[in-house]
Amino acid sequence: MSCFISSFDGGYINLDRVTRTVEFKNKHGVWCRSYYDSRDDKLGETLANIDLELATATVVSAAPGATAILLWLYCPDPHRRPTEDHICIEVVPIIAWRIPPRDAAIPVFIETLTDDRRYLIAMPEGSICDPENRIYRDLGEAKADALASAQAAWDRQHSQAKKGAETPCQLPILAANQTDS
Repeated sequence: MSCFISSFDGGYINLDRVTRTVEFKNKHGVWCRSYYDSRDDKLGETLANIDLELATATVVSAAPGATAILLWLYCPDPHRRPTEDHICIEVVPIIAWRIPPRDAAIPVFIETLTDDRRYLIAMPEGSICDPENRIYRDLGEAKADALASAQAAWDRQHSQAKKGAETPCQLPILAANQTDS
């Protein structure tokens, strides 16, 4: 079965035909990758930071009713230390699972997650698991951990740069940036 990735021009690149790639900086200073076939015809271009192993990983449908819990911090005042009131939660459907060759399954959502959100998976017995395989007894424990991480990050930022640029409070990014097809 052929694997395709989308290119800058809105078309698709058939990865079965790719024999050579070239990475380069475009006129805006962004690293890109060109894909060529055996006749040295250019098949298309993408950003160079695309993880081809992840992009071409097997995707299987999720079981009906599979959901994830999104967790993020909303703190409009950068001068205020995060509190429990700043933690937001949303339950979203998992539509599929991406199975990379050397990693754990990654949920695929209808919409791509923004960097300030992390996902948690509710296990059948009621515990909660995050992308780093931390297990929490329940959602309350996961929220407490997220809040402690956000407060520690806020404390570091504000103790190091009392006179520097202001930074909004947010959850530290944990490692599960999503790439949806």
